[in-house]
Amino acid sequence: MASSWFERNTVAKMLTNADGDMAKWISIMQDYIAGINTFQDTNAMDKRQIAVGEDAELLKWEMLKTPIPGWEEAIWMPLAVRQMFLELLNPTNILSDNPVGFFYNLNELTKAGRTHTFINNIELHYFEQYGLTQADVAAVAGSMEYNAIDVQDILDGTDAGTKDYVDLRFPHVVALGNDLLEAYAGQLAVGGTMIITETANYGGLYKSSAIVKHHHLYMPHEWLLAQSNLHVHHMPIDHGYSIVQRVS
Repeated sequence: MASSWFERNTVAKMLTNADGDMAKWISIMQDYIAGINTFQDTNAMDKRQIAVGEDAELLKWEMLKTPIPGWEEAIWMPLAVRQMFLELLNPTNILSDNPVGFFYNLNELTKAGRTHTFINNIELHYFEQYGLTQADVAAVAGSMEYNAIDVQDILDGTDAGTKDYVDLRFPHVVALGNDLLEAYAGQLAVGGTMIITETANYGGLYKSSAIVKHHHLYMPHEWLLAQSNLHVHHMPIDHGYSIVQRVS
């Protein structure tokens, strides 16, 4: 029996026509994932359970090596949501920590008048080495210009208040304190929007409203909610989306 999550995503996909190219995305991703796994194996990444435990961030490329039935529907939702926000907001100055999502609609990378800044992390390395080098990607975005910025520079306030769209994965935001979250929110210009994905701990945040304030992922939300210059919306779909708009 298919999960309710799978069925919801399947129906949503059937009822959507403002979309990217899923078939091309899957083709790109198969080569992308193979390249990353080769890179990790070549560099002797320790994938034993004692080393990585259940950390999905360390295991995800290994898990995605062989797609399972329903994989397309499961992965479609975050791609479609990102595409929806890009179309509705039509931002011109974007900060993103995960450029691979743009493979879903490559034209978003080269839209006229748009500036992209990517976080200088391992995801950018993968994007450059195993994404931009592919023929389908290079044909559209091979000559694109973009900026890169170190996390420390963001913490130091470089380019603060200049972005009208910030696109983040929650695993890249959560830390012992709220310094990272505060710095990313500080990148927003007035009127700018920050989309944070995976803010519900793979659904764990939704298990009980009675204990949600004791969940470790509630604390970053508590900081966001306390800021008078930020409007915060939470969408309980997929792995959770927190939408933040700077209003003053």
